[in-house]
Amino acid sequence: MQNEATVDLPTLLSAADKLGFSETLQQMDSKEDGNFLRADGKAAEPLGKGEVKLIVAEVLKKLAVKPKVLVVKDKQELQQQHPRIYARAKAARPRDDFDKVNAMGYSVGDQVIVFSDFIKSKESAQFVVNHEALGHFGFRAFMPRDRMNTIFREIYKTDGHVRQKVDE
Repeated sequence: MQNEATVDLPTLLSAADKLGFSETLQQMDSKEDGNFLRADGKAAEPLGKGEVKLIVAEVLKKLAVKPKVLVVKDKQELQQQHPRIYARAKAARPRDDFDKVNAMGYSVGDQVIVFSDFIKSKESAQFVVNHEALGHFGFRAFMPRDRMNTIFREIYKTDGHVRQKVDE
């Protein structure tokens, strides 16, 4: 049996407030148009597709296991230029909401898709590639196997709960 930790939005916002960045989150997230805001309160423009590709390439250089990353402008471009990947991504959404969710990135199988129209900064591009790589390719993407195994052995030795779960 797998235990999943869930946190409701009020709890999350309360924690953000205690850590001092709740106001920053509220300032950056524009409810009326869904765009992130710059420090001056104006909606941030997305980076160009070419710039996003360069940032993605920089991030991939640092990963030990490199996922296949496709950068497209939006879902329409994905559907027109890469219909098989579009169909796989759409079919993988359990709620059939692929076309309704405005995500910066998405993973399906061994493929990471980055939508440049939703990338507003270099940090956003780096975050989405790292997020998809960690979430879908695991720590293997960030460190050599020997280092990862050493860390996992140490966790196993020092954490009784982890040890119990592994030994089940």
